[in-house]
Amino acid sequence: MHLILIGIDGFFASWRLLDDGAWVLATVNLAGSIVLGLVALMAGIALGRWL
Repeated sequence: MHLILIGIDGFFASWRLLDDGAWVLATVNLAGSIVLGLVALMAGIALGRWL
């Protein structure tokens, strides 16, 4: 559940940046959120296999 809330928060931050006209910053924020989300997913899978 926490990952969903973090994803929604990241999307909202990117949307606000787009509204303010900061296209580059919004793109970097969205790309960073995707990368961190994938890292968290892979870490969760690895942890689940290890346990």
